[in-house]
Amino acid sequence: GKLRDEAVAAMKDLGVDISSHTAEGIAAYMGKVDVDYLITVCSGAEQSCPAGWPGVKARFFWDLPDPSVAEGDVDARVARYIEVREMIQARMDTWLEEVAATATA
Repeated sequence: GKLRDEAVAAMKDLGVDISSHTAEGIAAYMGKVDVDYLITVCSGAEQSCPAGWPGVKARFFWDLPDPSVAEGDVDARVARYIEVREMIQARMDTWLEEVAATATA
């Protein structure tokens, strides 16, 4: 489906154009894409994502706010998307450092 305009704006803020991308359900990838790590980032995704994924080495749940439920005017909603984007970036940075440390240990 179509991406939310707020998500497109939040990424454009970083100079990343995702306007031609689409949102696809998990079924588009299940069993078709090799996945080492499966990370869900909101409770809705955690609940709807299948417990088993072929070949997954580790699964993580990062309980982050769902920006799609943000209220207010456009600027407030985009600000929420940017806030959650920054949370995801911080979690990814930390996690990647942990993975790298484990790989070299």
